[in-house]
Amino acid sequence: MKIILSMIIVKYKSEKYLSDCVESIGKNPCWEVIIVDNDKKNIGYAGGCNKGAKKTKGKYLLFLNPDTLILDDSLIKIIDYLKKNPSVGVLGLKIYNNMNKERQLSF
Repeated sequence: MKIILSMIIVKYKSEKYLSDCVESIGKNPCWEVIIVDNDKKNIGYAGGCNKGAKKTKGKYLLFLNPDTLILDDSLIKIIDYLKKNPSVGVLGLKIYNNMNKERQLSF
């Protein structure tokens, strides 16, 4: 099966969050997870994202922080939306403060 979604996680001293993040993503033959380890040679978040993006195979990229948890079927919804809306170049996702889905404030 072809990889459609590539997720890049830049890890920097975040071991305590990373396993929960990866576990919340789950497994699906349509996506891949690329973890960039910034612990030894910190090239910054953007540098880590660029390094990870060079290794992707998917049509779509999703950049995740290691303290992120994916809820429900969010990844399937993202893929479906992007397939139905090919003119969309960037997609912003809802961010919650907690599992009760209280919205994070943005300024």
